[in-house]
Amino acid sequence: MPYSCEGTALSADSALGVYVKLDIGLGVEGKYLPNIGRLARAAEELGFAGLWSSETKHDPFLPLLLAAEHTSAIALGTSVALAFGRSPMITAQTAWDKISAVVD
Repeated sequence: MPYSCEGTALSADSALGVYVKLDIGLGVEGKYLPNIGRLARAAEELGFAGLWSSETKHDPFLPLLLAAEHTSAIALGTSVALAFGRSPMITAQTAWDKISAVVD
């Protein structure tokens, strides 16, 4: 079947309404932070549905903050964020701040 890009979904057969949303992960090697905004904007423009950050070497929340400054529609999230390495209070405050930023 031919594939065509429609919005944030990749369509295998638009007549049947079958769509697969594609997400992409942020790399955390080297000096990656200065390029996060450009990469996030490019992912959004290419039609990716989500952008994920992981806590494999660095904090997963800062890259998402930088990505949020440069995007408007792509979903942002953490694929790995270890709770046991943080105090329960810090984890709760981070979650509260994230929710407060998107909910009026």
